[in-house]
Amino acid sequence: MVLTSMEMDALSQLFSILNFSVCMPMRFLAGQIHSIGALGYDWSPLSMGKVIDAIENAMMEIQSDGSTILDEGFMGSIFEKINDNGPLES
Repeated sequence: MVLTSMEMDALSQLFSILNFSVCMPMRFLAGQIHSIGALGYDWSPLSMGKVIDAIENAMMEIQSDGSTILDEGFMGSIFEKINDNGPLES
């Protein structure tokens, strides 16, 4: 009976949003550090601090206005600013 309530449906949708917009990009960035650096980007294990800062900033904005978590544009752009410089010139 509990699993059919609207609250459980909303919770599963919220977790899906968080999975696709935060968890999956984090897993990619953490798992591909060596590949991203090999492509010429300035990216190392220390760069993961930028990712944590981006998540913190996004969560602070969501805390101030809860409706932003439903904004696809906002949730899709959480990690856009972590590395604004392209591949390094060789």
